[in-house]
Amino acid sequence: MLVTIGILAAALILSLILILCKKRSPKNFIAIAIVAGVLILAAWLIRIETPEEYYKAVPTVENPVGTVTFSIRCDVLKGISDVSEMGADGSEMGAYVSEITVDIAEGDTVYDLLMRVSKAYGIPVVHAGAEADKSIYISGIGGLYEFDYGDLSGWVYLVNGERPSVGVDHYAVQNGDRVEFAYTLNLGKDLEAE
Repeated sequence: MLVTIGILAAALILSLILILCKKRSPKNFIAIAIVAGVLILAAWLIRIETPEEYYKAVPTVENPVGTVTFSIRCDVLKGISDVSEMGADGSEMGAYVSEITVDIAEGDTVYDLLMRVSKAYGIPVVHAGAEADKSIYISGIGGLYEFDYGDLSGWVYLVNGERPSVGVDHYAVQNGDRVEFAYTLNLGKDLEAE
């Protein structure tokens, strides 16, 4: 609302300046009106937030159909890296987000949960894909990327302890699922013993 008032005030001031400078051509006033209109429309359509506003809380889910347990961890790096002394949620080294409970909506995918939780905790996520015939691939979470610790390292996701054969945007979660994003040093084989 304040932005709209500011744009209208600026348009009024510009119009007064044109009048005082005796440049009263209708084209000038039409141009000011068009620019002001476009700026007001942009202000209403574009949501600009501070980091504090963006990361303030886990977005709510309307009509939740259940809950899942969710975590983001990199405990395979304990002893070989100082990736993080403390996780985003205050957990010990090796977990960006220890197990939390997240509400789910009908049709939520693992990707939806990752984006919701990462937003809430201020954890950057880098991904590729998202075309109609491709799955989304998670290449980095919280500054830790694929290949950072060798050719076989990267992020994998597990649902109820198993690695699904579909991308994160194609796996629909169910009530009671346990979803984990885990950093691996060996294409997930180092996570199988856990």
